Amino acid sequence: MAVAKENRVDLEDLPLEVRLVLPVISDKGMTRFIKDVEKDCIMAALKRTGGNRRKASEILGMSVATLYRKLKAYKLLEK
Repeated sequence: MAVAKENRVDLEDLPLEVRLVLPVISDKGMTRFIKDVEKDCIMAALKRTGGNRRKASEILGMSVATLYRKLKAYKLLEK
């Protein structure tokens, strides 16, 4: 559980094990949004599986349908 001092949760409010796993700082030093991290993870899983959505969804721990919705939302679907 994260306990925040204000109305938003900052990186330092998260448990250490979460902070060590998530790459939340971009190369420009600005805090990245969770959606950016999720998009990067999806792209990495697809690259790792050679574009196989079923295998990528297994790696990501989501259903193929959920992966498809996220691909559509992030405009990552091939036309």
